[in-house]
Amino acid sequence: MLTGRRIGEVLALEHSWLDYKHNLFTLPREITKTQATLQYQLTPLLLEAIKIQKTTNGKVFDMSYPTIHYHFKKAINSIGVYNMVIHDLRSMVGVTALRNGADIYSVSKMLSHKLLSTTQKHYLNNDTTVAIEAQNSFTDAIIDTELVDGNIDEFMALKRIYPDASDEKIYKIIEMMK
Repeated sequence: MLTGRRIGEVLALEHSWLDYKHNLFTLPREITKTQATLQYQLTPLLLEAIKIQKTTNGKVFDMSYPTIHYHFKKAINSIGVYNMVIHDLRSMVGVTALRNGADIYSVSKMLSHKLLSTTQKHYLNNDTTVAIEAQNSFTDAIIDTELVDGNIDEFMALKRIYPDASDEKIYKIIEMMK
């Protein structure tokens, strides 16, 4: 589900549609909402999910929708969320991709929307919510890096923003800021 696939596509997935040599899986047009044959990468997460199913032929996931729904609701309710449905995972994948720099065209393809306008309508809105969130993120980043009476360590503030940057790069940024 975290690949953006629809629940029906996930439950219908068969071993014969998996191409381990090229690291791909194919969804035949008969099971897709858009009536188009679709091909996607077998991601490490999906490969692991397939591996733990311990099935080797027929359907990959030997589960029914009611079983998945039951366990999904149980898990979500255990963290205090009561108004989420399984399809919300698909939406979450799309929104997360967009908010982390993916372009609308790529997200549309990932979600197998027939029309780009479908993705735009559901994932980009005309109100100011996304703009406000972007502005708040930017403001938070600036505030985190400001020195207020010497209480915030420049190095640590930058390390929070760029956790994968080497110490050398962080020190170069500090020099450039001075």
